[in-house]
Amino acid sequence: EIIGKIVSAWNSLEVPHIEIGRAVEEPAVFEVDITSLVKRLPDVLDAGALDLTYTDPHTKKKHTWTITKAFLADNIEVQKPGDVFGFGISASSTIGYLEANILDVVNEDTQEAKFEIGSNGKVVEFQGSRPGITLDVEQTYVGINEAILGRSWHEEGNVSSVPIVVKQVEPNARTSDVNDLGISEILGTGYSNFSGSPTNRVKNIRHAVQDKLHGLLIKPDEEFSLLNALKPFTLEGGYLPELVIKGDEIKPEIAGGLCQIGSTIFRTVMNSGLPVTQRRNHSLVVSYYNDHRNGKPGTDATIYDPAPDFKFKNDTGHYILLTTNMNTQNGDLYFTFWGTSNGRNGYYTEPVVHRWIPTGPEKIIETTDLEPGEKNCQYAHPGAETSFTYVKTLSNGEVEKEVFSSYYRPLPKICLLGVEEKALCQESEEGVDCDTSNGGEVNEDSTEGEDFLVPPAFPETE
Repeated sequence: EIIGKIVSAWNSLEVPHIEIGRAVEEPAVFEVDITSLVKRLPDVLDAGALDLTYTDPHTKKKHTWTITKAFLADNIEVQKPGDVFGFGISASSTIGYLEANILDVVNEDTQEAKFEIGSNGKVVEFQGSRPGITLDVEQTYVGINEAILGRSWHEEGNVSSVPIVVKQVEPNARTSDVNDLGISEILGTGYSNFSGSPTNRVKNIRHAVQDKLHGLLIKPDEEFSLLNALKPFTLEGGYLPELVIKGDEIKPEIAGGLCQIGSTIFRTVMNSGLPVTQRRNHSLVVSYYNDHRNGKPGTDATIYDPAPDFKFKNDTGHYILLTTNMNTQNGDLYFTFWGTSNGRNGYYTEPVVHRWIPTGPEKIIETTDLEPGEKNCQYAHPGAETSFTYVKTLSNGEVEKEVFSSYYRPLPKICLLGVEEKALCQESEEGVDCDTSNGGEVNEDSTEGEDFLVPPAFPETE
């Protein structure tokens, strides 16, 4: 505008006369507005961190992120969402935090359905349809900001966690469109973690998961036997030696480690609302199978050929497809049942430990299998009595509850001590003295065993 006036004046050989306009913009916040508000600032900060929560709709895995007190202090600002001033949190900083820390965890591409049955009767190509999920950054920020603003006006009842908001995009090809077996949706998902497992244990789990179970179809009204699905338990069948529990011994046997499968499928069955027909807990507390929500024992299932087995019944009236997802990097193991839901749902409560049972004194067992004086020890395992409740809500709204109680016996620290081999009979002044010891071997109470355990079997060596 100035240039135009100058050129116009010069064309008329006149001296330009320019008036510069001025606009006054008042501050959005005056000192008087926040005089009383400032007193609330310590309360806003002292209310502490704010958790952001998200549960994956497919795996049911829970995620938590934390807006720390330090982050809040660095990014707090005065806002006026209505007629009242309050302390909120900077939009740009918070959105930057969401995009840097949460976006990649939450976002999932839309998945189109695929389905193909091979000559072996298993599903050789399957991809269930899945809506695309995108983090709704703006609405998540709104929830965070409102939680912080509320601290400015309330002394009690402050929000300590805010759910992540997402948006969904539906697929074009749904699972029910690509098969005629009634496999249309997820019935339930089970989870366990095997991180820290030895190499052979991981290989056994992978063989069972990928070669035996993935793509398995379970017929309507079939009572599914996990042992039958995983057989044969031989080297030729693809399994390797790994640790199992036999009486008080923890020793390698072919196919050790498969109770990771039993415990995971047990949880899948309960999250699908299906009837459990056979389940037994381990005799010892095993850290691999502690519940991932509170770290306590009680939601495990042991298997060992020929017994015990884990069994459940497919009473949905349609086929059930089992798919598996195994991550060898972080130890995550997921099983998913696909089928037709009649509206039922199931879940299980976190296990409760009613009492811990002390292990008692250390045991020394003499053996000729070690060099004289050599000592080899295995960890002690405290016992426990636990329980949890399996809750099913049927299609008619009726609720069924089943309590699973588990007893885990205590096992003291057991050390094998190498000794010299003794003659069976020796002459003495009293006569002939015969050694009736069994050379340090541990008697087994039965032919049954259990897949195991916390590696390594003998971590303490002297």
